[in-house]
Amino acid sequence: KCLFGEHFSIPTSHQDSEFRFAQFMVFYAPTFQYENPTLNEALDIFDKKGQLLSSLLKELDNYWQTEIFPDDRVFQHNQIVHLHLFNILFCYYLFPKRVPTLFFLMNYFHKKKSSSYYYLKEHFTFFLNKMGRRHNYQWLSICCNDLAEIFAWLTLQCCEDNENSTKLQVSLVMETNYFFTQDIKNFLKDLSFIELKELSYEEIQPIDFLIVSSVHLMPKETDTSYYVVNFLEGKTDYVKLYLELKKAHENKKFHLLLKRPERKKLPSIKPQLFV
Repeated sequence: KCLFGEHFSIPTSHQDSEFRFAQFMVFYAPTFQYENPTLNEALDIFDKKGQLLSSLLKELDNYWQTEIFPDDRVFQHNQIVHLHLFNILFCYYLFPKRVPTLFFLMNYFHKKKSSSYYYLKEHFTFFLNKMGRRHNYQWLSICCNDLAEIFAWLTLQCCEDNENSTKLQVSLVMETNYFFTQDIKNFLKDLSFIELKELSYEEIQPIDFLIVSSVHLMPKETDTSYYVVNFLEGKTDYVKLYLELKKAHENKKFHLLLKRPERKKLPSIKPQLFV
């Protein structure tokens, strides 16, 4: 603020507003990045406003670990994503009704909204509505839907990375011939989303997909997805097999999302402008 007064003809009554906006532009500029970006460096500059938003992000971290992905321990340490979330929050804190057009470009480049996106958006909507009822966070009620959508896009990669850590359990059911099975095993080892497991007829195991050399070798009373490989013809359609495995993996991730508890809907909040 001293620099504004010394080097620019800015009235004293406007210096606070100019300084506040300058802070925002420095951290919002798309081409600006720290050499070693850390969330704390950004938060310290914004003083009390930064502390308010920092507390909101800490609540979001807790919510992510307890409700969205309880087994994830990576999201809270992702400094780049947190810095982006902080910038978005600060922008909406300053201009709750003036949404920058740049934010909506994400909708243009992400026209296909996956089940993971809707899963995140639903949880962020619940979280922001809940936080909007707390003291000093009422301004969230004005931009809750916009923030939930942007947060979903910004964290979608984190969500998908977490889902990809869920392996598809695959078992081979075929004649015990080394030459028949070795090529298939080598193929499966190169697929990061596959975990090859031995099929046991005595113990119940969570097998998601079976690769069999004959339908007659399928275990009785099972609805597990399967793919038949005809070794006698001397060829295997690995492209088709890959597509079947990928489809089964996507279905597994989708059903895991469905199994997570649904959020209770909060009563609608009447928008108010807080200044």
